[in-house]
Amino acid sequence: MVNSRFLNNMNSQPELLKQPKTEIIELINEFLNSRFVDSSSINSRKAYQADLRLLINYFNKLSEITELKLRDLKLFLLDNYAANTAARKWSAWREFLRYCQLIGKIQYNPIFELSIDINITDRKLKNKISHTVLKSICDSAETLRDRALLWFIYSTGIRVSEMEKFAVFSNLNLAAKEFYIENRITFLCERAFNLLNEYLQERKEKIPFGLSEYIFINEMGYCLKDYYIYNLFYRISEKFGIHASVGDLRDSLTLRLYEFGASPEELKYILGFKSFKSIEPILRLQLNYEKT
Repeated sequence: MVNSRFLNNMNSQPELLKQPKTEIIELINEFLNSRFVDSSSINSRKAYQADLRLLINYFNKLSEITELKLRDLKLFLLDNYAANTAARKWSAWREFLRYCQLIGKIQYNPIFELSIDINITDRKLKNKISHTVLKSICDSAETLRDRALLWFIYSTGIRVSEMEKFAVFSNLNLAAKEFYIENRITFLCERAFNLLNEYLQERKEKIPFGLSEYIFINEMGYCLKDYYIYNLFYRISEKFGIHASVGDLRDSLTLRLYEFGASPEELKYILGFKSFKSIEPILRLQLNYEKT
């Protein structure tokens, strides 16, 4: 059963910064500050703030957030919100708790094994973002490393959540322009290959390869974190006047491969989709686009 205190507080959701200071509020503010670093992201920050506010109504401390209580909260979301809204809020919570784990505030992420199941065929389709626009976004990153990073993601279809585990030199065959992710092989397009070569030469002069197994690192030699990648792409896309996420690169690659003749079965293998239900809404984007 969902906690009654949470239900009673649902109608009054006060502004985040006006509430009494608690551990979780301070961590949420730190998370928002790290994810949205400039004023251009103010609307997205407000949206995240509203989604995370539900956690404040339900919990006071991180230690109170358990898998069992999150299961209750999940049922509350599914009973009281549209599927897409519930999934968006759940995604914000997942990202926040992942941040808490990365900075060492929690050892075990209680949301890690949980997910919200929604009817994918009922998902609202977003507008297709053209390959040309996405290429321009990738090319507009300020540093060579970030341009190589975005093109690497676009070319290989790697998920941001997979970067820390798989974007290592032992999975890269640069001579063959191949990159390995678990049991699948992906390939670097010419643009991604050239930028990666340039970046690795620049990186070699600063930090020898032997000091870090990760391909893309920060100035301290550590792997780039997922929230940095999300924020990077979002900030650049906003300058183009569009609302896009780094996941659009993977969707676009799926469509490009489909347009060039790849079957759904081949897409499932190449990009590591768990089921055809995951591919269906992406391909429907193309059908929707062709009708307009």
